[in-house]
Amino acid sequence: MTQGTVLSYDSDDGKGYIRPDHDTDENEKIAFDKDSLAGGEVREGDRVSFDLEGGMVGVFAKNVRRI
Repeated sequence: MTQGTVLSYDSDDGKGYIRPDHDTDENEKIAFDKDSLAGGEVREGDRVSFDLEGGMVGVFAKNVRRI
């Protein structure tokens, strides 16, 4: 599993972004949505672990859990 920090999460919209720890580019962000949450709600600044999954529009996070 990869780890990172939640940059933003809009619970009304159900979408957010994570900055991965392995980030060598400060602009890298990985998208996730409420269906990707495996351990309850997250907030900006939370440390999380997650799996990466590729899709048609790029990489996104699945199984997002607070650590």
